[in-house]
Amino acid sequence: FSGQRCEDRDPCASQPCMNGGTCRPTNGNSGYQCICPPGYNGQRCENRDACSPNPCLNGGMCISNGFGGFSCQCPPGFSGQRCEDRDPCASQPCINGGTCIRENGGFRCACPPGYSGIRCEIRDVCQPNPCMNGGTCRATNGNTGFQCMCPPGYNGQRCENRDACTPNPCLNGGICISNGFGGFSCQCPPGFSGQRCEDRDPCASQPCINGGTCIRENGGFRCACPPGYSGIRCEIRD
Repeated sequence: FSGQRCEDRDPCASQPCMNGGTCRPTNGNSGYQCICPPGYNGQRCENRDACSPNPCLNGGMCISNGFGGFSCQCPPGFSGQRCEDRDPCASQPCINGGTCIRENGGFRCACPPGYSGIRCEIRDVCQPNPCMNGGTCRATNGNTGFQCMCPPGYNGQRCENRDACTPNPCLNGGICISNGFGGFSCQCPPGFSGQRCEDRDPCASQPCINGGTCIRENGGFRCACPPGYSGIRCEIRD
């Protein structure tokens, strides 16, 4: 109590402030306020202030939960419970749409289709694969162009054409010539003819002599003899 006649009740007499807090009467001695020392808060300084001193590193902002705990609001480029970890992905090192992934204290870039490299800086002309029908893509000209290695039976810049010459449809040693559009023709060796060189040419050996003309006929031949000659091969002098 205080006052000339001890008429005033002193709200600070019971020392309500804890942890070294200073009590000050308020509202005409009907209440009090605790002035807490650094590191404490609460109506009676009963709570340990986890944010004093600031436990957050690298400029992080401490946010107290009022019950002795805290969380750190980290600035760009840092992470961790106390902002102790530098975030290697904060600078957005991956380009061309790559996704930065923190890994082993550093980072790696998960590149989208068509790009490769540490930072996805390399344009990969072979992704997605431009070659068709199982063709293998190989980058050329410093990764600015590509070449398709086509499997047997296909050709074209992207292996888009069926190669009619694989396997060789020409018989009897004929040479297949592709027209590039799925068709072909056969260049037959002497003595053979037909679309696939399947026919033996009975006139190839020039059986007609003495100027006779060989004519293919009924799977064989006949000789058209000049005047003065006759016989199967024009061998008879008339």
